[in-house]
Amino acid sequence: MGMPGATLAQFSLKGVSRGRSVSSGGSLFPDVKSPTAARFSHLISDADVPEHRLRRGDIVKLVDHHVAPDGTEGYSIEVFNTLGDTIAVTSVPASALEALRQDEVLCARTL
Repeated sequence: MGMPGATLAQFSLKGVSRGRSVSSGGSLFPDVKSPTAARFSHLISDADVPEHRLRRGDIVKLVDHHVAPDGTEGYSIEVFNTLGDTIAVTSVPASALEALRQDEVLCARTL
């Protein structure tokens, strides 16, 4: 799984969360005790990641949970185009991800 030549990258965010972010104090899925139990779930990016052509609001797939040496929780994510081809694989802090909501609609955009 993943795009040839893709690298994992750590980055910091300056975006404002919409109040549904994954954090060390809770889970996107209240009935899930472990962050790794939510692997392969679809989430929303809460920040632009220009080096990977990602924008806030893009749908991402959670691949793995990890903790940085400084204790910051993060996740490896994979991003697909509308045909299902991988376009990016990267790591983001937990605060960069939001749960999907029932009152939201998926849409497509050009890269």
